[in-house]
Amino acid sequence: MNILCIDTCQQGLALAIKTDSNWITHVDEDYRTQATNLLPSLTALLAKAHIRLADIDLLGVTQGPGAFTGLRVGISAAQGLSLAKRIPIVAVSSLQWIAQTAFRVHACQQVTVARDARMHAIYWGRYFLSNSAIMVAEQPERLSAIDVLHDIALTSVVAGDAWQTYHTQLPNCAHTGVLWGELIDLLTLVEAAWLAGDYHQAETLVPVYLRDDVVS
Repeated sequence: MNILCIDTCQQGLALAIKTDSNWITHVDEDYRTQATNLLPSLTALLAKAHIRLADIDLLGVTQGPGAFTGLRVGISAAQGLSLAKRIPIVAVSSLQWIAQTAFRVHACQQVTVARDARMHAIYWGRYFLSNSAIMVAEQPERLSAIDVLHDIALTSVVAGDAWQTYHTQLPNCAHTGVLWGELIDLLTLVEAAWLAGDYHQAETLVPVYLRDDVVS
């Protein structure tokens, strides 16, 4: 099975292609060039993998939460590719992705993930390890003021960049050191969702912003 993963939700642009014999990636941390570089970078990655877009069987894309502009770039690209070739799409939470990396790297079976949402706010959620070795959310992901991190820091192992961004305003905590999800873990979540029958067609895919006041 040939799988293409797309992320424009973290720091910039990240792409990965998994085939039966290959696993190749492209990462560009300049978020300002996401829109202009996505398709050329994808074309180059397909050539490097020695496959065509028509050979892709499944798309994986980060669905948010995250900044408006980045999310729209990735979601729109996934929808366009899906419509052109009728490829099913798996949508992955950007917070769950970080939790999955924390599990793989540090064997964390419970973790609270928080990302900087700007304007002194965070996106956050708590995750636990399922029987299938996938980190799943205990409750719906939320947007909150950073004050909520004071309690979280005292009661949970944590991951995500919120503590790095707001470190001068927060107490010390048991941070895993995992700030962002890694592409191998995005692939893990995409494959698990596909096997569970949790996927979309282009017209049913929607981004998750969690906030009404848009920050690009």
